[in-house]
Amino acid sequence: MSRLELLPQVLDRLLPAVDELGGAGELGLAARLNDDPLLIAAPGSIDTVLDALPDGYSTQEPAAQSEVLRQIERQEPDAFAILISAAYNAYYVDPRVLARIERRTAYKAGAPQPGGYGIEPFDESILAQIAERDPLWREVES
Repeated sequence: MSRLELLPQVLDRLLPAVDELGGAGELGLAARLNDDPLLIAAPGSIDTVLDALPDGYSTQEPAAQSEVLRQIERQEPDAFAILISAAYNAYYVDPRVLARIERRTAYKAGAPQPGGYGIEPFDESILAQIAERDPLWREVES
């Protein structure tokens, strides 16, 4: 099994199944991580975490897998934090997760716009007085 094939298992440990909803890996969210701005800005973060997994990780008991991830978090905190954030970003925008949140809390789990409160268009004339001011800084010649 390649390291990249372990990513769904890692995601399931980070965001496990709850009630009828599968874990993040089971939901197929690994593919969404490639588009996350955090991972685009820090390429290789997932590889750093996956490369630190020991051989046989996929056959370990869930508790042992969790302990391995805690060790990697201590050894590679930056890469692990990026993976966690990207996983949460993918998980908490998934329609299945949002639907579960709505069922459990009766809270509308979606963006407040465009279905929320109306916002009046910005009146740029408010800035006219500021735009007419002289600069509040001095020019420095280089």
